[in-house]
Amino acid sequence: MEQIKYFIKLFDIEKEVQKVVADYDINDNEAFYKLHKKWLSKLYDIDDWCLNQESKLMTAQELTIDYMIGCSYFCSVDWSGEEYPGEIKKYLNSRIKVMSKVDIKLDDKDLRKSVNKGEVKRGEHIPLLLQLFESQLSKHNLHIVIINLDVNDEYVITVIDDKNIKLFDGVNSDNITFELPTLYKLYLDKVDSEKRIMMMHYLRGKLGIDMKEVKVLIDTLPTEICCGTKSVVESTQKLLEDNGATGTTIDTCTSS
Repeated sequence: MEQIKYFIKLFDIEKEVQKVVADYDINDNEAFYKLHKKWLSKLYDIDDWCLNQESKLMTAQELTIDYMIGCSYFCSVDWSGEEYPGEIKKYLNSRIKVMSKVDIKLDDKDLRKSVNKGEVKRGEHIPLLLQLFESQLSKHNLHIVIINLDVNDEYVITVIDDKNIKLFDGVNSDNITFELPTLYKLYLDKVDSEKRIMMMHYLRGKLGIDMKEVKVLIDTLPTEICCGTKSVVESTQKLLEDNGATGTTIDTCTSS
């Protein structure tokens, strides 16, 4: 939990976190929700929290991360896109204000135009946006950290300064991978002929296309399957191999 402790210290919230963990240990679900509704309600409604058995089985680390998301120390964004245009930019600006006196102007106009024109595929927007903002922040000795919680449908991000970058780049700690937003594309090159049908059904679900399109896709390999952080792409690569892939390629991709 060394990396999470770093963030707790960075945000100066040691006492707050201790109280949250202590309240969680001594209260039932409903009582805890009432005590911490202000931040919990951003993540769960009361029924989801109180009726979910897993909500009473959280580790101190899981609870701490939820608290930091609920209080906007971390930002959680759906893999398919922002909840509203500028969601990530607004969060980053709030962290920049706290961490730096440098007047940093984040610019995503060109990428937003590409998204609005349909030139960016679903699932690529957030990875490309993070890489774009990382390239702008790094000029001011700040960096975006992706906190990979092994949840494939969201990105959890925060900001650190340059001097602590080695604490996070590619580190795996307590089942969490910390990554900088270097983005990758995964291509499917070859499929085992005996597992062709298995792969076709997998791709139909993965890509959300009908079987006719899948047949055309399989006949015209290689094809791009996904774009994301290294851990996301490698996880998908394993799924491809489990479903009959005999050849895949991972390449870095740049923001447009």
